[in-house]
Amino acid sequence: MTLYQSRASTTLADNTTKTLDLTVPQGKKWKIHAIMMHNGDNVTRNLTAKVVDTSGNTLMNLATYDAGAGAEVTLIPYLSNAETPYPGAVTILIKGGNKLRLIWVAGGASSGGTAYYCITYEEVPE
Repeated sequence: MTLYQSRASTTLADNTTKTLDLTVPQGKKWKIHAIMMHNGDNVTRNLTAKVVDTSGNTLMNLATYDAGAGAEVTLIPYLSNAETPYPGAVTILIKGGNKLRLIWVAGGASSGGTAYYCITYEEVPE
C-alpha cells in the first residue's frame, strides 16, 4: 500500500467549466479518503467530484458544493451539497482504468484563476 497526498493546481478560464480526470492505473485500485477542492476564481463555482468509467459514463456522484470566490471545500469525507451535509468518515473505492473526475462548473463572466485540489488516497493492487 502507498498513501498519496499532495496539493496540485489547475487553471480556471473565464466562464468555462474545467474538468480534470485522474485515472487509476490498470491493475490497481484507489481507496479515496479525502478530496479538497478550491475555487480560485472571483465568482461562485459549483465544485463536483464523481467516478467515471473509461467511456466517461458516471458510475458514482460523490459530492457537489457551490463554493464562493476563493473558497476551499473538503468534499470527502464530508459528502455534502449546498443544502444537506452528510458528515462522517467515508472511503470511496475506484478500480483500475476508471477515473476520479473533478469539475469546476463555470460561474459566469470572471477573471479565471488558479484552483488547487488535494486527494488523499491509498493505491493498492487490485
